[in-house]
Amino acid sequence: MMNSRYRAVLAVSALILAVTVPAAVALAKATVIHTTVVTDIDEVWDFEGMPEPVAVTGQLRTTLHITINKNRIIVKEEDKPVGVTGVGLMTGTEYVGLGKTSSLLNLSNDGTQQVIHTTNHVKLVGKGKGNDYTYTYVTRTVIHDGEVKVDIVRKSVK
Repeated sequence: MMNSRYRAVLAVSALILAVTVPAAVALAKATVIHTTVVTDIDEVWDFEGMPEPVAVTGQLRTTLHITINKNRIIVKEEDKPVGVTGVGLMTGTEYVGLGKTSSLLNLSNDGTQQVIHTTNHVKLVGKGKGNDYTYTYVTRTVIHDGEVKVDIVRKSVK
């Protein structure tokens, strides 16, 4: 889910940036763009540490806030589940999806430095005691002159 969704969001961001960056740089003032994309979810989640794979359906609402000025491009992304439910493939446990994912992409217009901060917080709440599953993953990626450094700030599965 995460890879295909991020590819789609990055493709939309790239298209928006390709159209707006030249004009924003020429004007030398900030340009701000807001857009929202809703993506259908129909897949199996089997994250590391989950007690069982879960068939998940619903929608993911992605909001992008893009700011472009003559020196920097900043893309803020927030994903929230809408009507997300799941069924455990081994036990039949029913889950409701909660949580949010947020990303911040901060890059220089000349491409020499990029900073990406991602917080992924997914919670599947099951009926009964002990059936909740929470996955939190926080990363910070810095790309400077082509060298990539990734810090895993926090990862937890409960």
